[in-house]
Amino acid sequence: MLAPGTPGDPAKWGEIVDACVASSKGTASATWVPQDWHDGFPIWAPPVGDFAGFHTWSNARALKAGLTFHPLSDTAAATLAWYPGEVERRVRVTKELQDAAKAKGSEPPKLPDPTRLKAGPSPEREAELLAKWKAERTQPA
Repeated sequence: MLAPGTPGDPAKWGEIVDACVASSKGTASATWVPQDWHDGFPIWAPPVGDFAGFHTWSNARALKAGLTFHPLSDTAAATLAWYPGEVERRVRVTKELQDAAKAKGSEPPKLPDPTRLKAGPSPEREAELLAKWKAERTQPA
């Protein structure tokens, strides 16, 4: 028997993406491409070959320790609400590190742009991939 609040089945990628798009209130959309076309999206891997079983593991210990589950829509909305503050924090900490180095007379550290995500393609690369996908779909066979 499942513990209260435990989902009956693992979430499928489509459900996760749909929850994220819905939580964006019109600021995001999804474009589905075949798994063998996919390029540059690190969190998803086709569940074949070396990646069969990827992102699957037992949560029994976490459940025993009190893990509870929330609807995907709640998690997506909470992440969207959290992220702007996280960007502000990253910008502030980056500036503090650079200012501290300058105050010590040191060269400020070269740090990545704190406003950019580290996972997945850049917005520019994502736009290139989407344009490539759309172009391939409109070309005659």
